[in-house]
Amino acid sequence: MITSEQLHQKLLQLEEKRKSGELDMREFYRELLKLAFSLKEFLLDEVDRLEPAELKRQIPIVLVFLEEIIAEMERLEKRKAKV
Repeated sequence: MITSEQLHQKLLQLEEKRKSGELDMREFYRELLKLAFSLKEFLLDEVDRLEPAELKRQIPIVLVFLEEIIAEMERLEKRKAKV
């Protein structure tokens, strides 16, 4: 299982690669999505160990992320439908 430190280091590496031009925007986005998938796995493994206060703090963050991504998907679908 991946650790939070490993996730953090991977994020820092990705940001550095993007800043240095090693990753274009599209590849950076793909790598961020892969990182998000790893984070999802980590959080699912930990969810039963989280205290209610931790859950209460994290739920709004997850909701905003999901709402924004879903809204963007809807915009992309509408744009594709027009073509």
